[in-house]
Amino acid sequence: MTGGTVAGSATLCVHGGTPPDPQTGALVPPLVQSTTYAWPDLDHPPAITYARAGNATVEALERRLAALEGGGDAVCFGSGLAAIDAVLRSLPDGARVVAGRHLYGGTTRLIRRLHASRLRVDEVDSTDAGLLEAALGSPADLVLVETPSNPTLRITDLRRGARAAHAAGALFAVDNTFLTPLYQRPLDLDADLSIHSTTKYLDGHDATLGGAVVVHERHAGKGDSPTGPLAARLRWIRKASGSVLAPFEAWLTLQGSKTLHLRTREQWATAARIAAVARDHPAVGRVHYPGLAAHPGHSVHRGQATGDGGIVALDLGDIESAREFVSALRVFTIAENLGATESIATHPASMTHADLAPERRREDGITDGLVRLSAGVEDPGDLEADVAQALDLARRQRREVVA
Repeated sequence: MTGGTVAGSATLCVHGGTPPDPQTGALVPPLVQSTTYAWPDLDHPPAITYARAGNATVEALERRLAALEGGGDAVCFGSGLAAIDAVLRSLPDGARVVAGRHLYGGTTRLIRRLHASRLRVDEVDSTDAGLLEAALGSPADLVLVETPSNPTLRITDLRRGARAAHAAGALFAVDNTFLTPLYQRPLDLDADLSIHSTTKYLDGHDATLGGAVVVHERHAGKGDSPTGPLAARLRWIRKASGSVLAPFEAWLTLQGSKTLHLRTREQWATAARIAAVARDHPAVGRVHYPGLAAHPGHSVHRGQATGDGGIVALDLGDIESAREFVSALRVFTIAENLGATESIATHPASMTHADLAPERRREDGITDGLVRLSAGVEDPGDLEADVAQALDLARRQRREVVA
């Protein structure tokens, strides 16, 4: 692709932000693996002087992510949590943050343990639009939500959330990791920030750690400055804190993003099949999946997203049943990640959300029997059969124990 306006998301996955290299014509963006850059003389510094201040490969990834999200700018970081940390660091001391109750466990830990002493933090169940609007009846500086949430896939109404946040004078930030820009574009719904752990679907191969903040056009700005537009402030924070994304990680993520539309199409379809199997299985007490009509917030979700995602969470009742189920899986791998080509089973209570108090986990539906499944790109029939046989075995073993 050499020019013109491109609207198709699949085309943006392959070409967005990365025209052929002007020097060599290379279709794959060059990997610029350098920490420092030569100055012609003391009066004429280069555009980039040092790796913390920028990198051409990272900037190529930023352009692609901004194109996919329909944003005005993007800033990449060393991890998804580093991206959220930078957003929080951009707030002044004493700022009020309204944080969704159903956030990734690492995000909750970051807010509570590293920022609560500097910021005023109120946790609110953002999936209840009335509660969120009530919390924003007084001024705020930032609202941070995640939808669908990790791991119970709770849904927050992004249009109403953005309106309420802006009425309170706050930025509205959305963790969009689970659906990717292909199936949900928060900035189009008037959010200010769309945040990603690029480690997940955007990379898609269990190969890199990274994060990104894509900002609405009204917050875009070049360079890095502690007092400039939000994008410039985030770059300055990245430079000052050293929370940079490595060039090789950015290069791999660029390559992974080229197949995002192909991978997720298969993963979404497989997840729907798994959800249907689990919904009708006697070993499962509850299925969490936004594509099911009975899922809380289903209609809101369908009104703001164009896909249901590749994650299904199954509540098997207790830790013993969860342990038996994951141990019986043959194609899924037990691990702490999601969105990869490999199918992964995660036990949130002992893995991703272990830092939350047990009573808090139970209140949020993260029971000891909850297992999160991330559908990969293996044969859908193999994955469906794997879940079915593991559920059958777990149920038989539990019935034998009870008997």
